[in-house]
Amino acid sequence: MLASRASRYPRAKDLPPDLKDAFIDALDAWWQVEHQLFMLFQFLSGPREMDAAWASFCDMKSVSRQCEVTAELAKARIPDDALLRDFVRIIERLRKLAKRRNALVHGRWMAVEIVDESDKLIDVEFLRRYDPPDAGAARPKNHLDADRQKEKTRFSLHDMNRSADHFRQLARDMIFLMEAVAKQYSRLRPLP
Repeated sequence: MLASRASRYPRAKDLPPDLKDAFIDALDAWWQVEHQLFMLFQFLSGPREMDAAWASFCDMKSVSRQCEVTAELAKARIPDDALLRDFVRIIERLRKLAKRRNALVHGRWMAVEIVDESDKLIDVEFLRRYDPPDAGAARPKNHLDADRQKEKTRFSLHDMNRSADHFRQLARDMIFLMEAVAKQYSRLRPLP
């Protein structure tokens, strides 16, 4: 019977190249999402210099706040109800994926040793693990909750690749949304 145990916290240079690449790829894909969110914010906030829009956007420290303000701008400016629903749906997806991004970025690398019953090392699996600051307060109610909590806080190579795919798809959807909003430029309501 095989068992696993967390053994150490490896340095980044000791990680397998495919894992490092997947991590960087996920971060790059998230950057595309943040860029598209800024572009939507800048477009909806009206004509002004890019630097001023960027400064305003960066003053909102969290992605959650950036989503909130951009959604409020959309509600104030977009007259088409169907387009506004699409906008809100995408912003909600972004908020959910932001939690995954935060866990990935603020996690730490772990090397989990896979050993047999005689404690002989069989393999080493590298993971990115995130322990939320309030982990002690949120106790799992049963073993199913505990398993779900583990799934949300550990990122294997497969999980990082999947996260990057989700982030990239969201960025593409945001580009299509931007195009739809831009087509309605002449119909956008002015800012109060």
